[in-house]
Amino acid sequence: MKNRLIKRLIVVVITTAVVLLAFFNALVFWVLTGPRSLDALTPYIENSFKTPDGSYSVRIGQTWLAWDGWRHPIDIRLHDVTVLTKDGQLFSSFPEISMGIDIWALPLGEVLPSSLTVRHPVVSLFQNDDHSLSFGFRKETPAPAADTQPPSGTIPASDATPPDVATMPVAGLLQPLLSPDSSSGLRKLRFVTIRDAEISVGNRHGVFFEASDVNIRAHRDHSDNLELTTDAHIRYGDYQSTLGTKFEFIKDAPTIDGIVEFKGLMPGVLATLFSDEPVFKMMNLPLSGNIMLALDTNGMPQKMSFKIEGGGGEIHSDKFNVTLPVSAASAEGQISNQFHDIQLDHVMVNFDNSSLSGSGVVSLNDNDAAIRADGELKNMPVDKAHLYWPASISPESRQWIVDNISGGTVPEAKVHIDIHFGDLAKPVLPKEDVDASITVENTKVRYLPEHPQATGIKSVVHIDGVSLNADILAGEYMKGTKLTGGKLEIADLNADNPHIVTSVEADTTAKDAVAFLKLPRVNHAPKLNLNEDSIEGTAHVKAKVGFDFFAPHDANGKPIGEPNIDYDVTADVKDIAQAGLLNKFDVKNCTGQLTINNNGVTFKGAADVNGAHASETKILYLFKPEKGYDTFIDVTATAPVESLPKFGYPAFSFLKGGMLGVKASDKQGDNSEQATATVDLTNATVALKEANWTKPDKEPASVELAVDKKDGDVTVTSLQLKGKNTDVSGSMGLSKDLSSIARLTLSKADIGQTSLQKTEL
Repeated sequence: MKNRLIKRLIVVVITTAVVLLAFFNALVFWVLTGPRSLDALTPYIENSFKTPDGSYSVRIGQTWLAWDGWRHPIDIRLHDVTVLTKDGQLFSSFPEISMGIDIWALPLGEVLPSSLTVRHPVVSLFQNDDHSLSFGFRKETPAPAADTQPPSGTIPASDATPPDVATMPVAGLLQPLLSPDSSSGLRKLRFVTIRDAEISVGNRHGVFFEASDVNIRAHRDHSDNLELTTDAHIRYGDYQSTLGTKFEFIKDAPTIDGIVEFKGLMPGVLATLFSDEPVFKMMNLPLSGNIMLALDTNGMPQKMSFKIEGGGGEIHSDKFNVTLPVSAASAEGQISNQFHDIQLDHVMVNFDNSSLSGSGVVSLNDNDAAIRADGELKNMPVDKAHLYWPASISPESRQWIVDNISGGTVPEAKVHIDIHFGDLAKPVLPKEDVDASITVENTKVRYLPEHPQATGIKSVVHIDGVSLNADILAGEYMKGTKLTGGKLEIADLNADNPHIVTSVEADTTAKDAVAFLKLPRVNHAPKLNLNEDSIEGTAHVKAKVGFDFFAPHDANGKPIGEPNIDYDVTADVKDIAQAGLLNKFDVKNCTGQLTINNNGVTFKGAADVNGAHASETKILYLFKPEKGYDTFIDVTATAPVESLPKFGYPAFSFLKGGMLGVKASDKQGDNSEQATATVDLTNATVALKEANWTKPDKEPASVELAVDKKDGDVTVTSLQLKGKNTDVSGSMGLSKDLSSIARLTLSKADIGQTSLQKTEL
C-alpha cells in the first residue's frame, strides 16, 4: 500500500514537471515569435508604481513582453514612460524601461516590479540664475537675442530646458527603495539599472555641461539595505573627466556612507559653472582620486576623507592676487564634525622647480578658526616670495621685502602655525602663533633706497607673529667688502613704517669705506676730504645700522626732513694711505680703530703724517659743530723740524734741524682754529742769533705754543721756550704761509747771561 502511494506521487511530480516544462517552452516560443502586447496589464503596472503619499505617479504608453536572451528569456518592456509630480507636472520621461516582475505575486492578482532597467535615457537639467538645478527635458526654444552671448566654456546647443519645470528632492527618489511601504507597489523592487544615459545641464544661454555613458545601478537586499553605484564620462567646456560613485544606505543607520572616484576633474571650471565656492574656484588643474563620504539622511555631508592627485595647471587666489603655475599636487586628509574640523595628513604642491608640503588641522567655529599646521617650502626663487605672502598680512613689511630683496633662492623654509580661536580677530597675531625658519642663498638686499645692493647674501631668517630676525652668514657689498656675519631685526612687522636694525661684520677696503661715507643719509663728512679713488688700505668692520623702511618723501619723490637712521660703525683699519686728509695731511701707514656714529667720526691709532710719525693719534670729526668747532685732533708724534708748517705751526728760524717730539691738540672750525703744542727740542738745534745763543744738539729744551687762526690770520698767542739757561715767553704774529714772523713780542727773555723784558721785534 505504501509503495503504491509513493509511485503515484512520483508520477504526479513527473507529470507536473512535464506540463510546466511544456508550458514554459510554449511561453518561450510565444515570446520568441513576439514581442507580445501586454497592454491589458498596463493599469496594474502603473498602479504598482504609485506611492501611498501620492508624491508622483507613472504613465505608460505601451507594455510588451519580449525575448531578452537566455539569462532573461521573459522581459517586460515599458514604452513611453513618464513620471508626473503630485500636481501633474512632467518630472521625467523614458523612451523604454525593461521590468522584471515578482512571479509569486501574479497568482494573487498583483503586478509587482522586482527590477527595472532603463536604457539610454536622455535627461536635461536647467540651471536657474541662483545656480540651483531643476529637472526637465530639452525642447526647442527660440535662439538667444543677438546681444546675448553664451559664457566661456558653454557647449553649443540648439535646445535648452525651460525654467518652468517640476523638481523633486533626491530623498523622494530613493524613498521607494530605502523604505518601501508594505502596501507600495514597489515593495518587491530590488534592482534599478540605468544604462548609457545622457545628462545635460543648460541655462538660458545653452547647454554647458554633459554627461555621457552614465550607468547607475541600485540594489536593495532583503534587509532593505541599498547599494547605489554610478559611473560616467562628463564634458564641460574644453575638458573631459570620468566620475564614479558608490553609496550604501543601511536601514535605520544615521549616515549614508559612500565613495566618489574621479579622474581629470577641473574643480575651478566646475565651481565657476555650478557655484561661487572660492576654495574650488582657485584650483584650475586636473584632479584625480577618491573621496570617502558620510552623509546624513538628508544628504548633508557629516565627514569626509580624501586622497587626491593633481596634474599640471595653476592656482589663483584673490588673497595673493597672483596665479601660481602648478606642475603636480597631492592631498590626503579628513573633514569631520559636520565640516567644522579639517585635517590635512599630507599636502604637496610642485611649482615648477619649487615645492610646498605640509600637514595640519583647521577647526571652525561660527566665523572663527583655529589653525595648527606645519609647512615646508623648498627651492623657491626669492623673486617669487610675494606669490606666497598674502598682501593683507603685514603689508608694509611685505612691500619692503618685495622692493628691496631680489635674486637667489630659498632652498628650505619651514613654518609652524598655532593660531587659537579669537587670534584672527585681534589687530595682529600673537607672537607665538607663527614660528618660521627660512634659509636664503645668493640673494641681493638693498637696505636703503639710495645705497648699493648687498649681493651673494646667505642668511637664515626667523619669523614669528610679530617680528623678524635674520642671521647673516655671508655676503658681498660694494666693490671689495666681504660680509662674514651679522643680524637683521624687525621688531614689529605690522607697523605702518617698520624699523629695521641690521648689524654686520665684514672685511672691507678703505675705498669702500670712503664710498659708504659719501652715500646719502650718512654723507656728513665732506670736510675730511676723503677720496675713494686714491685712498688705500683695509679694514675689519663691525656695524650696526637702524632705519625706517620708508624715508619721508615729497610729492616728487625726493627725501624730505631728517631721515630716521641710527648707525654705529667700528672698524679696525690697517695700512691706510690718503693724501690731503682735512686738506692738509698726507697720511701713510695708518693703523688703528675708526668709529662712526650719528655724532661723527673718531680715529685712534698711529700713522705717518706729513713726514712725521704719530705714535698716538685721536681725531674726532663732529657732523654738527660744537661752539663753532667740528674737528678735534690730539697727537703724540716725532717730526722733522721742516714739517712744522705742514701742521699749522711756524717755521721757526731759530730751529735749524733734527727731530722734534710733539704733543699737540687742535680744534678746527670753518674759519677758525685753535691749537696747543709742546715740542721737545732735545734732538734739534736751536740758534738765537739775536741773543748770540745756540742750544747744542741733545741738550734738553722745549717750546710750548698756543696758536689761533681766524679768517687766514695766524697768531701764536703764547710761546714759551725753555732749556738750559733759557727761558723765553711771548707771542707772535705770522704770515699766512707761516714762513715768516710778522710781529714778535717777548714778555720775558732769559738767554744765557742776557735778560730782556717786554721786547717787540
